Formats: sequence, structure tokens, C-alpha cells
Amino acid sequence: MRLTPRLPVSAWPWITAGCAALAGLMQIWPAFHQLALYERSAILNGEWWRIGTGNFAHFSGSHLGWNLVVLIPTGLWLESLWPRLARSFLALSPWVVGLALLGFEPRLETYAGLSGVVIGLVTLLGLQLRRHSPQDRWWANALLLLVLIKLAAEGVKGGPLFARFTDHAIGVVFIAHLAGVLSALLFWMGENWTKRGKVEASSDEKSNADHTSG
Repeated sequence: MRLTPRLPVSAWPWITAGCAALAGLMQIWPAFHQLALYERSAILNGEWWRIGTGNFAHFSGSHLGWNLVVLIPTGLWLESLWPRLARSFLALSPWVVGLALLGFEPRLETYAGLSGVVIGLVTLLGLQLRRHSPQDRWWANALLLLVLIKLAAEGVKGGPLFARFTDHAIGVVFIAHLAGVLSALLFWMGENWTKRGKVEASSDEKSNADHTSG
């Protein structure tokens, strides 16, 4: 019988699970939800944490559910293969999205939802698979194509594709999704630039050692 190798504890998807649990807790605890919402006026009055925590609050069960349907499998996949990259992205991208809203959406008073972070996570997974996992090239292309289709469809429709809200005034904030995708590109480029630098440095050290020994 062939046994599947165990995933090292260091690669367990702690941050993915934590993000999902935090979002779920906010949904069932109204006081926590209200304290976490992105509210521009409150942020400008000193409640700076809302810049990041607003991503974990949601306006409805449907809103939360659709985000978790994508967050959990994508996060599990990325964090099990590239734990440091996934954890860095999940820890910092909510703040990138929030700061983008603060800087580029001055008329937006209230925001909630993980969709910007999630679409960035899908983008990051697609880019990593495409570069480092040739056997998963089809999956990588499919993920990146889905991101482009979603952005285009939301740009045309101007509303949510799947989530449902009791308040019909709630819509898609395109800049949040764009910020998520751009932050994924930056993280991916930073990760691969760092690795490339290490490889080049290692090659230089080996070359110098060969010359010395010769």
C-alpha cells in the first residue's frame, strides 16, 4: 500500500484557516462586525484598524459564503506549497486593499468583504503554478482566465455576480478587486526576484570557489 506523505507542520494552512474563522466570527457576532467594518469617517477619526479588518466583515451570509468557497481551497493549495508567500499575502493584502479604498475611493463610506483579497489570492496561485509547476499549467491558465473574466464581467454589470444582499444599493467596488490583483503581482514579482537573487549569489560564490581552488 502506498502512503501519501504527511504535510509538514510548517506548511499547514494556519493563516487560511484563521482568516476563514475570523470572517465567520464577525458574521455571527454583530458587535465585532460593527467594530470591524471599513467606515471612512471612523478611520479618519483614528479607528485605523478598520482599514484592514473591513475585509473580514460581510454584508450577508451569501456574501461571506461565496468568498469562503474560493478562499478556503485556494488558500489551502497556496499555503501548503508556498507557506511563507501565502501567509505574507494574507497578512498584508487586506491592508493594501483598505489603503487603496482610502486613497482612491473618497466617496465610499462603508465597505466589507474578502473579495479583493480572494481574487488576489487566486491570481497569486495561478502565477506561482504557471512558473513553478509545469504539470499544473492548465490549472494556472484556468485560474488566471477566471480572474480576467470576473473583472470584465463586474466592470460591465457593475454589480455582484453571485452574492446576494437585502440592500440592493450594495455593489461591487472594482478598485478593491484591482488592488487585490495588483498586490498579488507585486508579491509574486518580489518572491521570484528574491529567489533569483539568491540563485545568482550562490552561482557567484561557487564560481569564485572554483577559481580559488584552481
